[in-house]
Amino acid sequence: MNLYQASRCYFDKSQKALKGSLILSGILLLLTILALRPSGDTEDAILISAIACTQLLQMWLKYRALYWVSKADIPRRMDQLLNGLGIQPSPERCASIEEEIGKCDEPIDPNYWRSKHPRGPRRMIEMILESSFYTRSLAAKCRSLFFLVGSVGLTLAAIALIVSYRLRSADKPTEFIPHVVLTVLIFFLTGDFWNIGLLYGDLHQAADESHKQAYLLLKVGNFTPEIALEIALDYNTAVVQAPPLLSFKYLQSRDATDETFVRNYGQLLGLVEDTGNARR
Repeated sequence: MNLYQASRCYFDKSQKALKGSLILSGILLLLTILALRPSGDTEDAILISAIACTQLLQMWLKYRALYWVSKADIPRRMDQLLNGLGIQPSPERCASIEEEIGKCDEPIDPNYWRSKHPRGPRRMIEMILESSFYTRSLAAKCRSLFFLVGSVGLTLAAIALIVSYRLRSADKPTEFIPHVVLTVLIFFLTGDFWNIGLLYGDLHQAADESHKQAYLLLKVGNFTPEIALEIALDYNTAVVQAPPLLSFKYLQSRDATDETFVRNYGQLLGLVEDTGNARR
C-alpha cells in the first residue's frame, strides 16, 4: 500500500473543504456588506436567508476540513514510521484506509526522502529535519496569506461602518443600530481568516522547534530509537493540530525551497543531488 498516496488523498479532501469554507466566508462578507445599504422588506428577507444558509454551509465545510486533515495524519505517520524506523503498518489499519478512500497502489518513489541512511534513528531524525524545514517554510507563507485576507476584511468592515454612519437618515437615528450589528458580524467573519492564520503561526513555531532539535541531534550524533520517536511525536502533534497546508503555495516556491534546503543541509545529510517532493 502506498501510504503517501493515501495521506495525499485525505489532504486533498481537506484542502477542498477548507477552500470552500473560505470562499463562502468571502461570499458572506459581500452579502453582509450588501445588507448595510437601504433596501425593502423583501430584499432584506432574501439577504437574511442567504446569509443564514451560507453561514451553515461554511461552518460544515470548516468542520469537514479539520476532520479530513486528522484522517490524513494517520497514513502520514504510518509512512513516517515505516520509512524512518522500519515499523510496519498494521494490515487492519491499511485495509480500513483503502476501504474508505479506495486502492492506493501507485508506485512508491524511493527518492521521496533525501536521507541516504538505512532505516533507523538517524534516518528518522533526518526525515524530521527535512519535514520540519518544509512545514516551517510553508506555514509562514500560509500565515501571511490569511493575515493579509483578514486585514482586507477588517478594512472593509471599518469602511462599511463609516459609510453607514454618514448615510444614515437624520430623522431615523435608530437605522444606524442594525448597521452596527452587521458590521460586528463582518468583523467576526474576517476573524475566521485571522484564526486560521494564527494556527499556521503556531505550526510555524512548532516546526521551527522540531527543526532545531533535529539539527542539534544530527550535529552531536546522538541517535537512539527513543529520542527519534520523541522528536517525531512532538512534530506530529503540531502537524495534526494545524489546518491543512495549501499545496499551491508550496508549488509556487518549491524550487527555491528545495535549493535552500540542499544548500544548507546537503553536507550534513551527505546529499549528492537534489531529489524529493513536498515534505509534511
